[in-house]
Amino acid sequence: MIMEDKKNTSQFNTQEDALEIDLSVLFRDLLRSFGKLWWLTILLAAVVAMGALLYGIKSYQPMYKAETTFTVETYNPTQSGYTFFYDNRTAAQMALTFPYLLDSDLLLERVKVDLGVEYLNGTPSAKVIDNSNLFTLSVTSRDPQAAYDILQALIKNYPAVAEYVIGKTQLNMIDYPEFPSMPYNSTQHMKYTAVGCLIGFVLGMGIVLLHALMRNTVRKETDIIEKLQSGCLGSIPLVVPKGNRNAIDLSIHNSKIGTPFKESFRGLALQTVRMMEDRKILLITATMPEEGTSTVAKNLADALTEQGKAVVLLDGNARISEQLRQAQKEADYVLIDAPACQSLARVTPLAEQAEAILYVIRQDYSKLPRVMNCFEDLDQFDAKLIGCVLTGVRSGITGYGYGYGYGYGYGKGYHYGRYGSYGYGDKKGGKYAAEKEGKQ
Repeated sequence: MIMEDKKNTSQFNTQEDALEIDLSVLFRDLLRSFGKLWWLTILLAAVVAMGALLYGIKSYQPMYKAETTFTVETYNPTQSGYTFFYDNRTAAQMALTFPYLLDSDLLLERVKVDLGVEYLNGTPSAKVIDNSNLFTLSVTSRDPQAAYDILQALIKNYPAVAEYVIGKTQLNMIDYPEFPSMPYNSTQHMKYTAVGCLIGFVLGMGIVLLHALMRNTVRKETDIIEKLQSGCLGSIPLVVPKGNRNAIDLSIHNSKIGTPFKESFRGLALQTVRMMEDRKILLITATMPEEGTSTVAKNLADALTEQGKAVVLLDGNARISEQLRQAQKEADYVLIDAPACQSLARVTPLAEQAEAILYVIRQDYSKLPRVMNCFEDLDQFDAKLIGCVLTGVRSGITGYGYGYGYGYGYGKGYHYGRYGSYGYGDKKGGKYAAEKEGKQ
């Protein structure tokens, strides 16, 4: 029982940790998605706010209110005749009966006759001020003259009609009605604009959330292990040029490149040697262009020669048949910088000659289904997939907890050496030499 409780507790903790990791990844995805789509959020907020403002301007209708306040007195019979006294209950009763009286043909007809109209262009209402005998009668209308005229007619005819319901009353006017020259309802332009802006922002953030949820890409080393069922031989941190430079030589021999970048390739070289076993020809490819295959190939070759290995680096975009045969005789390892796997026809001749494959995956770049399709395409060859390397790894608040906080320049705006022909280091000193054909 104790063992079972420990097992259940362990499972619960594992699920809790997984949830925390997923929420952390989602938060980072949201930040990165917002970083890409912030302009859309602002644009939607501005467009919807403008639309709401135009709607508010178009739909605004000024309303006018004419009103007056009375005190209510009722008749009280005495020996000498009738006297009036203030009655709060009667005032409240008059307000309650007013809606019914307003619907009665008797009151409506009398008001219409007084005004000489066939219908009332206004809405009357009545209310009693709490704990008093004060009674307020008002009329609202789009036409200020209509509101004023209807109120005057009600003042004249209401007591006579109310007498049939609550008895004889007398209304003492306190505030005489004034002509409503200004509308009582103010414009709501700011309100419409604010609400529209909020709606637009929420729509924009909804799109950002949807974009984040659809980022079905490789973000972490564990994604390679768990989702692609492959080993991860290393992570290459992002290298961001300082100042106004828009290009940098991404080489472990570049003194301006940080130590984490260099050490990540030296670690990758150790893992590669271990996984290659007795294999010699290594194909380096990726799913899409700009994932860093050439940078990985060049620096891996440099790191291997530092370990005393004789290395040949071949450009997969060139004809390498003759070079490959010569390189096999003289080198410990032959690295082929191959095109992206999306061009399978160009990769096939190279994969048929390779003995092992190192797959380059740029963080948060290619979609997982596309990567899996490339894995299936490569599976038809005899070459063994020794593992993957994750490039352009970010850390910090917009990263995924891997790497060293550097950046990479495997996309546009950066350059690296392209190696055509061949180049290899001698086995004694491990010195790496190569013939550069140009830069891109």
